Amino acid sequence: MKRLFQNLLLIGLMATAVFMYSCGEDTTEEPALAKPTITLSGDLLSQTTFEVGDSVGFNVSFTAEAEFSGFNYQVTINKDSVNEQTQAMQYVTPTDLGFTNNETSGMFGFSIMQEIPEELAGTTISLYLEVVDKENQIASETFDFAVIESINEFETVLIGGFNSESLGSSYDASSDSVFFASNLRGNAANQARIDFVYYFADTPQRTIAAPNNDEAELTWDAQNSSAWPFDVTENATTFQVADVGFDFDAASTSMDLSNAYSEVLTGESRITGLEVDDVVVFKLDASRGEKFGAFKVTAVDGNSSGSITLTVKIQK
Repeated sequence: MKRLFQNLLLIGLMATAVFMYSCGEDTTEEPALAKPTITLSGDLLSQTTFEVGDSVGFNVSFTAEAEFSGFNYQVTINKDSVNEQTQAMQYVTPTDLGFTNNETSGMFGFSIMQEIPEELAGTTISLYLEVVDKENQIASETFDFAVIESINEFETVLIGGFNSESLGSSYDASSDSVFFASNLRGNAANQARIDFVYYFADTPQRTIAAPNNDEAELTWDAQNSSAWPFDVTENATTFQVADVGFDFDAASTSMDLSNAYSEVLTGESRITGLEVDDVVVFKLDASRGEKFGAFKVTAVDGNSSGSITLTVKIQK
C-alpha cells in the first residue's frame, strides 16, 4: 500500500512539472474557424401556404470556412399535435450535391416535395434545414407553412327552368356544365354527371333539387309531356341552407367549404323558395366524390320558363 501511494505521488509531481513547464512557454492557439451560414431563396421565403399538388423547393446557399460536410432536413407534419408525423432526417454528402470534399461556399437546389399529396390538405408543416461543416458546426433555418386545397369558382352560372327552351335545367357542378333534357335521356354517362336541377312551380317556387328528388320528378311530369330524363342514374346531392356565420365571398379553400356543411344536420334533397343573395351549401353524391360546395343566388328571372343565376364554389 505504501508503494502505491509513493507511485501516485510521483505521477502527481510529474504532472505538476509538465503543467508548470507548459505555463512557462508562450503558446499561440489556432483561431476558431467561423461557423457556417445558410441562406435560402425561393417560394418558402414569400409563401405561408401551399396548395395540394404544388412542389416545395428552394435554393440553399452556404458558407463553411471549415469546409462543407453535409445538409440535413426534417419535415414535421402537424407539429406538437396528437397527429404529429415526422419524416426521417436525411443526410446528403457533398458529392451527392455536386460538390467536392473541400468546398467553403456554394449553392444548390433542393426539393422537399415534388407534389404535395392530397392527404396533407388541412395540415401545417414545419421544415427544419441545416448545413454542417467538418468541425460539426451547424447553421440552420426553420419554416412553417400550411397546406390548402384550392377550389373552383364558377361565376354567372345560368340555369333554366323545366319549361325553358333556351337554357338547360340540369347542372354538373364539378365541370360547370349545363345540360338540356335531350342531352340526358337515354344517355347514362351524362345522367351520371348531373348534381342538381332547377325548376319553378307555383309552390314552392324557385327550387334546386337533386336528380333523385321525387318532387322534382313530379313537377317535371306536371310541366312536360316528355318523360323525366333520368331513367338510369339519379344522383343524391344533399343541400343545407348556409349558416349565418359562413362567409361565402371569403371562402377560398376546400376546408372552408367542408366546414360549412354540417355533418350533424340532415342534408335535404332540395332547397325551395330561393331568392337573390341566398347561400346554400351542398355535398355531392358518393359516386361524384362527395365533394363539398356552395352556391349564392345572384339573379332570378321569371317563372317556369325563366332562369336562376348562381355563383358556385366547389372542391376540386
